[in-house]
Amino acid sequence: MKFLFIQAHARIFHITTMCRVLEVSKAGYYAWRARPLCERVQANGQLLARIRVIHAQVKGRYGSPRVHQELRALGLEAKSTPRYRITTQANPAHPTARNVLAQQFAVTHAAAPDRIWAADLTSIPTAEGWLYLAVILDLATRRVVGWALAVEA
Repeated sequence: MKFLFIQAHARIFHITTMCRVLEVSKAGYYAWRARPLCERVQANGQLLARIRVIHAQVKGRYGSPRVHQELRALGLEAKSTPRYRITTQANPAHPTARNVLAQQFAVTHAAAPDRIWAADLTSIPTAEGWLYLAVILDLATRRVVGWALAVEA
């Protein structure tokens, strides 16, 4: 992104000054400029050219939904990723632990501290991957007994 910025503003500012301010080497910038475009950028350029052709053919009357429909008709489709990932496969026939409370979390079951603990695990999507949080609660005091965080390896 820094090199693109330098290239876009090369007629306005000195390249040496921009490289110093953006903390990149001048040699790195010139090496980047000399490199051929990667396959993905080339493919995106071809797709953009096709979108422009469709847009021109319909005299600018198509919006993104119709252009998308035309591209799909041509067999061009974006790669989609699922919005969520199933992380637990529940099998009631084989529970992971014996259910001694039978989900009766009343105060009578947890009359004293450190007798009944409850635990939960959740996954949190972040820009860098999945973050997992495990928490253990004391049901009598409602205090956190322990917790742990882990990132997806």
